[in-house]
Amino acid sequence: LGSSAHDMTYVMAGAETIPIPSGSFDVVTSINNLDHVTDVNESVKEIARLLRVGGHFILLVELHARPTACEPQSIPFNIHQDFEKLGFEQVWTKRVEFRKPRCHIVGADAILKCPEFDVRDETKRNSFFGLIMEKKEKGEITTLDSDDSHIKVHREDPAKSECEIAYWKKMKREELFANSYYETTYTQFMNLTVGFYDDKKVLDIGCGPRGSLEWMKNAKERICIDPLAHKYGELGSSAHD
Repeated sequence: LGSSAHDMTYVMAGAETIPIPSGSFDVVTSINNLDHVTDVNESVKEIARLLRVGGHFILLVELHARPTACEPQSIPFNIHQDFEKLGFEQVWTKRVEFRKPRCHIVGADAILKCPEFDVRDETKRNSFFGLIMEKKEKGEITTLDSDDSHIKVHREDPAKSECEIAYWKKMKREELFANSYYETTYTQFMNLTVGFYDDKKVLDIGCGPRGSLEWMKNAKERICIDPLAHKYGELGSSAHD
């Protein structure tokens, strides 16, 4: 699918069990992925573990979506509270209504056209939720630094894997495989500048095969976690637009 053409590192792992030492990253991101994980609670704990104190978690996720084989989780509007329990503070948030075809996550700037509404509105409607949280406290989270014997091997659901791969093949056939929209999402939508990522170690969880961090050449380190990373490489290599 082209992952081997990217100037970043792919690691095969699920969001629930990431084989990287605690406090390794300045920024951890999850762009349209938290609803894809097998276990949201365990994924949140891993995000907290991997971030250093003072680091930031950047989230973009669709809220209140109907679960599917590819996206088994329906994320609630108050997902930020799970992070607050682990010592995080909310820095910024935005909620926009999800309306196809004008407003979606595929186009380079389509998400910027989504109509915004009050983040306190608890109405259950499909929407994109942007969130930045800062880790203020270390918290009592098990680390991998001294003993990783407790870590379980993440086993991806075969039906989910098949669904994900079929989706990416379809995207490539329809020539929707360019990764230019990531920079827009990470900066303009999140109200951040490119300079925010200067010399930082960045981890993207559930990145897919399009090279989500390829544009971020000012970062010190760029690592992509995805349980299907090995499949992305096996499906072929090509350059992106």
